[in-house]
Amino acid sequence: MRSLNMTKFVCTLIFLLLMGKEAARAQTLTNSSLNGKYFFVQLLVTADANTRLPTTVSNLGGSITFNGGGSYSYSGNLGTNAKAAAGASGSGSYSVSADGSVTFTNPIRADLSINGRLSADQEVVLGSTTENTKDYTGDLFVAIKAPSGGMSNASLNGAYNGSTMTLPNGTIQSLSSSMFSIV
Repeated sequence: MRSLNMTKFVCTLIFLLLMGKEAARAQTLTNSSLNGKYFFVQLLVTADANTRLPTTVSNLGGSITFNGGGSYSYSGNLGTNAKAAAGASGSGSYSVSADGSVTFTNPIRADLSINGRLSADQEVVLGSTTENTKDYTGDLFVAIKAPSGGMSNASLNGAYNGSTMTLPNGTIQSLSSSMFSIV
């Protein structure tokens, strides 16, 4: 009986050690964890130093491709203030830490860096420019992994929640926002 209990103990210990090793390995993220095509949107606002009111509002959206080695390229449309959106493309670099922290070149303003997080399933990148001593600039960057297969109307099924924020003509005085559900 004692031999059977010892065998169970050893097997349980080996199982837990192996599972712990796999769990630890699954949590370690690197540059190669951020790889492939994502759809993204970025809102960047620069404010006047005295009034703190926005002087420049830019919105960039499109696709961004991370190469798994620390470089990315993007293409999309960039709108600034009341100007019509125009095609934009560029590239930059990024770095992923083991805990999922990501730092990368700001696509709208290459003189700034975005600090963010890569989700554990590597499906979402969320970040903002958190350190800026040059001017009063803040932004929000969101990217969602593009599906590996094609998209169709059938891809959109189920319930969705969303929100909007508009700055007509790039002015804070006209700010409006909404939240909605699509069922």
